[in-house]
Parts: sequence; structure tokens; C-alpha cells
Amino acid sequence: MKLIFTIVVCIAWQFAFAQAVDNYARNSKISDDENVRFENELKTNKDEAEVYWKHANILAGFTFNAYKTAGKYYEKAISIDRSKVIYFVDYINYLHLKLEDNEKARQVCRKALKLFPEDTTLQNSINNLDKEQTGSREKFKETGMYYTPKSPVAQIVYTACGIEFKNGNYEKSTLCYLKVLELEPEFIDAMDNLGNSYRFLNKFDSAEYWYKKSIGLYPEGYIAHQNLAVTYFSTARLDDALNEYDVLIKLDPKNPEGYFGKANTNIHLQNGKEVVAYAQKARELYKINNDEYERDAVYLIGVGYYLQEDNESARKYLIEAQEMGVGIPDQLMGVLKP
Repeated sequence: MKLIFTIVVCIAWQFAFAQAVDNYARNSKISDDENVRFENELKTNKDEAEVYWKHANILAGFTFNAYKTAGKYYEKAISIDRSKVIYFVDYINYLHLKLEDNEKARQVCRKALKLFPEDTTLQNSINNLDKEQTGSREKFKETGMYYTPKSPVAQIVYTACGIEFKNGNYEKSTLCYLKVLELEPEFIDAMDNLGNSYRFLNKFDSAEYWYKKSIGLYPEGYIAHQNLAVTYFSTARLDDALNEYDVLIKLDPKNPEGYFGKANTNIHLQNGKEVVAYAQKARELYKINNDEYERDAVYLIGVGYYLQEDNESARKYLIEAQEMGVGIPDQLMGVLKP
């Protein structure tokens, strides 16, 4: 059964790759022809903005390398003539539908609304983008995934990657997730898990690259920000880690992980007051959710007081943490004695 599954995946992947190569060749040829036409029209047409805009719209319809160049032509058209709302609308649709860069699409839309505050198309665009942003969060809560792959093969391979990762085969899961991203280049969940695979191999630079790539596609991806913070912490980039934990708190103020991360990072910076403040907030939120990690937050509170040389308060929380099942390090055992 396992052999049959592997054969099916390989055949499907090879077929998809062959199609991609064929599409690439055809669309690259069209792109070259279009570039010649564009250069000629740019020499003869006085309305440069319109020429750039038309060229962008044509490129945006292509696949692979051709469509990725459309953005700079939309931007050029807008820089020449900011009086035509259609330039902004098409650029926003390109960012949203083709690149799936909703954050940049929102930025462009907000700028356009300052120029055209009564335009209903722009108003509808910003409303839809905001709804999709909320929808991505809700989708993750329901399914545990931000992205729905278009290719059934990508989903099958993605599932197989997860099995390799859970079994601790991080070299294999790395190669596997790279295959998924060849099929679905914007599969942000695969990027997050590829980053995790690299991190578990102590390849922190590669992990950071893929977390940031995921964040570039979906800036509100909590998982990528959290793992990026852990990567910074693991490589002693503590200020960067604190910044990422701030992002987590902003994204979801009711999630204790951002507060816990800030408390833990501040231990290494010897900031006892900060440790206590953030650990207490984390404990409060863990307690609401009946989360077992409440005990770790209690331990951090004790450490925070210890760093402030308040041994009485430290003792209180360290004893409580010990009673909750936390092991106390030897260097703190002396604090437990009255």
C-alpha cells in the first residue's frame, strides 16, 4: 500500500512538472513578443502611463516569470499619472489575485482611497481584503491551515511530509516540503513547516528565510512569527526575539505565548521586573484556558523575583511551581529554604 501511494505521488508530480515546463515555455515566448510590442509603443505613444498600464495588464495574465514583472509597470503608470483610478484598481487586483499579497494590496488601496475617497470600487476592495484577512484567521482556527492547496497532489505530498516530520526524519521532511513548494509556491503552511524542519536541524539561517517568506505572503501568520521568535532566541538575537513576541501580542492579545516568550527572553537579559510582568499576564491567560503551561509561567514569576533579589516572593512562586510539577534547578534550591 505504501509503495502504491509513493508511485501515485511520483507519477502525479512528474505530470504536473511536465505541464509546468510546457506552460513556462509557451508563456515566456508570449512575454518576449509582448516586450517588443511594448518597447515600440513606448517610443510612439505620448501617454506613457497608459502604455505601462496596458503592458502590466498583459503581463499579469501570464504565468511563471512573466507575471511577476507586472507590478513594476503598474507602479510606473501610477507614478506618471495618479489621476486615473483604474490604474490603482488593476494594480490592487493584481496584488490580491495574482500575487496573493493582501497586505500590500491593502496598502495600495488605502493610498488610492485618499485620492478617490468616494470611489465605490476601492471601498469594496478594502472591505473584501479586510474580510479575507479575518477569514484566514478563522480558517486556521477551524482547520489548522492558512492555505488551501489548489493541487490535490500537493496536499497528498504535504501530508506525507508531516508524517516524516513527526517521526523525526527532518532531512526527509525538508526535501519533501521543498517538493510541495515546487507544486504550490505560495503554500505558506509548507513554508512554516519547512522552516521548522531546518530549525530542528539547527540550520537557523534557512529556517529564518522560510519563516520570513511565509510572513511576506501572510504578514498576520501567527505560527511563522512565533517560530521566527524562537529562531532568534535560539541564536541569541534577543532584541529581535522580543520584537517578534511584540508582534504576537499585537496579533492576538488573548494568546499567552507572546507574553510567555517575552518573560522567558527577559530572563536572559536579567530584566526581573519585565519577567514578572509578562509571566503574570501569561499565567492569567493560561489559567483561563486550563492550560498545563500555567505552571511554567508560575516558575518564571519566581525567577523574575529572584532576579530582583526579592527572595521571599521568589520562594512563594517557586514552591507553587514545584507543587504543580515543575523541576527546580539546583542553583535555585537555596531560595526554597526559609
